[in-house]
Amino acid sequence: MHEIKYILKEYASFETRVRENITTLCSPYCSSCSNVCCKSEYCQETIESPFLNLLKINFQQSTRFSTGAGWLAATGCTLFFGRPPVCYEFICNTILDAQPTIAHEYVAQILSKLISYIGKNAVGGSHIVEIMSESKLQRINITRFKKRLGEAGEAYLAVLFFLKHNFLKANSLQALSKIRPPHLALVQNLSC
Repeated sequence: MHEIKYILKEYASFETRVRENITTLCSPYCSSCSNVCCKSEYCQETIESPFLNLLKINFQQSTRFSTGAGWLAATGCTLFFGRPPVCYEFICNTILDAQPTIAHEYVAQILSKLISYIGKNAVGGSHIVEIMSESKLQRINITRFKKRLGEAGEAYLAVLFFLKHNFLKANSLQALSKIRPPHLALVQNLSC
């Protein structure tokens, strides 16, 4: 059980950092969007996944689930911990098309994949949110989780550097490409 507590704490901490940056990136577009992509069936995963539910129980302040709106309220998503990875992964074309360069688009895509990345292959080939019993959660490969968390952390730091300095260091590409391979045009731009 000690390892599960460690995993929950590290995941929640990392989720907080990623969520804050995803919110900064997406909220100018999402707040004025008339075609809301959030659906209550996506939100349901937080209740169905023992791992996401444990995150919500251990770290989330009171919030109410609605069968019609899920965790979505007029102010946005009320769920800070235990959001399904798809909530981070999906960045609509409006947001991607608004990015000023291919590097900005790539960094946005990396940021959106970080939460999914750390949970891959937690038990065999199963993602951490796909493990459907608390007893199976005890079998999470802690070494693999730590490795993936470390790799995601390196990529996250590369993303932060880019967001602050508005350029991508060539050596950052190695960390980022573990999360998602870069566009050929981006590699060519960096090698010039």
